[in-house]
Amino acid sequence: MMKINQVALLSTATVLAVLASTITGSQAATVNQVIDLVNPPYAANEPLFNFSEAGVGASTNYTNTFITGEGTAPAINNNNNDTGITFSSLVYQILTPSAVFGAVTSNNIPQVTLSSDNKTATFSGFSLAAGQGFRVDRTVSDGSPVQFKFTANPSIRIPEASSVLGIFAFGAVGIGYSMKRKLNSNNWIQPTRSL
Repeated sequence: MMKINQVALLSTATVLAVLASTITGSQAATVNQVIDLVNPPYAANEPLFNFSEAGVGASTNYTNTFITGEGTAPAINNNNNDTGITFSSLVYQILTPSAVFGAVTSNNIPQVTLSSDNKTATFSGFSLAAGQGFRVDRTVSDGSPVQFKFTANPSIRIPEASSVLGIFAFGAVGIGYSMKRKLNSNNWIQPTRSL
């Protein structure tokens, strides 16, 4: 039931965007996008973008703005994660006012969500590990340029239970040693001089 309501909501938002553009006299560009995770080797003619070229770090999101849509042929973006950082979601936000997402799908990413205004598509429920990449096939209905903001969000790393216990044990030993030193320094009696 949830998927049916969600599809109806997305379709309604797309229809409203098209109606609004018709009333104002401007044409709404519909962006259809398929994104899939891919493993090397990559095709020799595919453009390859490495995350490390942009200085991606483990504690920050990677964000970039780009323009696409020179025609209706699929555009392929092959982004290689060569940083060793695992990403948990990829977010595409349309910045062009007259454009909206139409169909947004994936063959191997389990969660694909679209905002109620059809401007933001989020791909999540996967890990983009070092060496993996993703391929985007995108079409724009009227071939017009569309500006996007792209964000890759790193996964939150949860320490293993054994490492947490090790940290606690190390802290307990340190506290015990400090208390023993303090106790010994308070009980120390200075010898008196006998004349």
